[in-house]
Amino acid sequence: MGHLVWKRIYDDLDVHEGYRILIDRLWPRGIKKERAGLDYWAKEIAPTADLRKAYHTETIDYDTFSAKYAAEIEANPTFGDFVALIRTKLTTQDVIMLYGMKEADKSQLPILRKYVEKVLEK
Repeated sequence: MGHLVWKRIYDDLDVHEGYRILIDRLWPRGIKKERAGLDYWAKEIAPTADLRKAYHTETIDYDTFSAKYAAEIEANPTFGDFVALIRTKLTTQDVIMLYGMKEADKSQLPILRKYVEKVLEK
């Protein structure tokens, strides 16, 4: 059984580390597709463009962003398939959830992580 690992895409690449999923809507600056070594880009799981823009332009605060992103996850019809993919891959390898942001604790990462890990525990 593999492990679920959350890691910045800018960290060193180990091509043998597992199934690599990018969880950001936007492609990380300065990263070439070959260097990223992605198996899947889960744009549909990231916050919507409007929500992301509102947060980054400080139209809304982090608490509001968190609540709205949680609501988006709960209403997202692809979330179940996304977690099913992770669960399947974890039977044979590690799954590396990749993100670009520096301040991960003030991003979508904690919210998504909470939901993914909650569903995987079941």
